[in-house]
Amino acid sequence: HANFYGHDFKCWRFSKGGHGTIDLRHAIEQSCDVYFYTVANMVGVDKINKWATLLGLGVKSNIDLPNEVVGLVPSTEWKRLHTKEKKWYAGETISVGIGQGAVSVTPISMAVYMATLANGGTRVTPHLIKAVDEGKGWEPIPTPDPQSKIDIAPEALQAIHDGMWMAVNATGTGGAARIAGRDVSGKTGTAQVI
Repeated sequence: HANFYGHDFKCWRFSKGGHGTIDLRHAIEQSCDVYFYTVANMVGVDKINKWATLLGLGVKSNIDLPNEVVGLVPSTEWKRLHTKEKKWYAGETISVGIGQGAVSVTPISMAVYMATLANGGTRVTPHLIKAVDEGKGWEPIPTPDPQSKIDIAPEALQAIHDGMWMAVNATGTGGAARIAGRDVSGKTGTAQVI
């Protein structure tokens, strides 16, 4: 457990002792809120926003469908421009660190985010339409080029891959996603109730 700004926090899975000392791999495997609260508190909301945006959250994916909705990963600038309160409070950052608070994401942005982590850091543009016929015959629609290559340390990517594999295949929170004969990785999450 940990104390932030006068409030005690503990992981939802353990009512007494918590996880104890834990690394990134096991924090992902066990969905350790306190680990992610601590990291969020250390790096700050603006760095969370920067990396989330690079990985495809809170921005358009540019999928070849109309009316794409954009999610939100807040920052101090966002709060200053879009809320009455204006000031970002450090206590808000820990909620953002576990994907809650003002965070909202779309299924397609989560798919881009996960694909970027899974493929080693190349952010791709989702592509569904193979060809279009506007009365003159089928015109092929080319596959979009990747949007960008994100510079993520290989050891960090490996830790994330390991943790997501362990979440499903070891003693993690995602065991229900196991598929016999398939190598499945994942990360559990819980929707925020307000």
